[in-house]
Formats: sequence, structure tokens, C-alpha cells
Amino acid sequence: MRTLLYLCIVALFATHAFAYEMNVGAEAAHAAGGAAIAGVATAVANNYWPEHRALIGFGISTAVGIIGEGIDRAQTGEKFSHMFEDIAFHTLGAAIGSLITDKFILIPVIKRDNSSSNYYGLAFQYLF
Repeated sequence: MRTLLYLCIVALFATHAFAYEMNVGAEAAHAAGGAAIAGVATAVANNYWPEHRALIGFGISTAVGIIGEGIDRAQTGEKFSHMFEDIAFHTLGAAIGSLITDKFILIPVIKRDNSSSNYYGLAFQYLF
């Protein structure tokens, strides 16, 4: 997991690795936006479909990125090759955001006691 995160960070800041001109700040913003949207969507999906919350968060964030970039390119008339780059970084951020939210922030709590009642809740965890 850490190795994937380190590779993503290196890819974001290694501008000389690309054959064309890339705006690192804009691509980092796309990745951060994708992660934020995926995190929120994953947390909301936890209330309705907790068994598939990470996949739902990733899918919603990716769909928002694709639709947003399509609208932006239709209005501005920029090259579609830049659209694919923006979508790729948004999707990368969505994958990271939904995974982190699912595995490290949202932890389902299920308690069963002797009175035949069940408690389903949500716990937030942060390790120091």
C-alpha cells in the first residue's frame, strides 16, 4: 500500500518523465479533487451499501470527473488529449481516496448482546 502511494507521489511530481508539457499543480489538484469526492461518496455509500462502499465511492468520483471534463472541454474547446490526462489523475485520486476512506477512516462496528438486539455503527480510527 505504501509503495503504491509513493509511486503515485513520484508520478505526480516527476515532470521530466513525460514527453509533453504537464502542469503539475493542475494534475495534483485533479488528483486531490478526485480523492475528496471519492472520500465523501464512500462515506455516504456506507449508510446504504456498506459492503460495496469503496467501489461506489470510486465509481461516483470517476463519473463526476469524466462528466466535468467533458463539459469543460465542450465549453473551452481545448484538446481532448489533455482531457484524458486530467481524467487519469482524477481517477488515480479517486482510487486513493476511496481506498483510504474505506480501509482507514470508516470501520464498521457491529455489536450483538444477549437481548437479541444488534447495533450497527461507525467508528473513526486514527493511529498515532
